Amino acid sequence: MKFDTNDLKENLKNYQKKATDQFKDFAENDWPDIKDYLTEKGQQAGDFFETKRWQSLSEFG
Repeated sequence: MKFDTNDLKENLKNYQKKATDQFKDFAENDWPDIKDYLTEKGQQAGDFFETKRWQSLSEFG
């Protein structure tokens, strides 16, 4: 009995195309929003810690 791999190859090709399309959609549509959100939150955290640092330094000076 010979095992037919053509169906498996076709399924893998379809799966790879679907995964590529989904990643492309994510990269174009979702990632910019996520990146902007994380950048904004990172900036807010940096500003917060900078303020706290200056407050603690002013207590000693």
